[in-house]
Amino acid sequence: MAEQTVDRGLFGDIEDRTWNLKVRRYLPTEPAGAAPERRFSSKPVFTDPTATDDGRWEQTWHDVAPGGLDWHEPLVRVEQSDDDGATWLPAAPGGRPADDQGWSLEVSHLGGPDAGRHTYRVRWHDPAHRFGRRHRFVLLANHGRPEVAGEAFD
Repeated sequence: MAEQTVDRGLFGDIEDRTWNLKVRRYLPTEPAGAAPERRFSSKPVFTDPTATDDGRWEQTWHDVAPGGLDWHEPLVRVEQSDDDGATWLPAAPGGRPADDQGWSLEVSHLGGPDAGRHTYRVRWHDPAHRFGRRHRFVLLANHGRPEVAGEAFD
């Protein structure tokens, strides 16, 4: 069978294939209507670890529709203070910044619009604990939206 295949040359129909790899954007490019105030809508809450889930801090906020944010840019980071909030610096447990560009912060769109605003949630899955240190979530300036700092926790 191998000899017969070699003697005949091509033994199957070969088709030219083309691929269309255009980038498509499935989110609207601009939010509809006036942009709502960007603000945290809940207090930071800690969830204790279980046998199947790690402990985490989480907080929700209101903002524009998902298409009004640059998701490839940082949205949220954790800041820390060792002097009860007089000075805030970006938290960097293990030397890596605690922001949504890494693995320790999760950002989710929970839904909307409600009165023109959308609700989002941030979860910090690897909280660094140190006695006396305070933390806070900060919504970073993004797509023309202002930076907003949340209340301190820990």
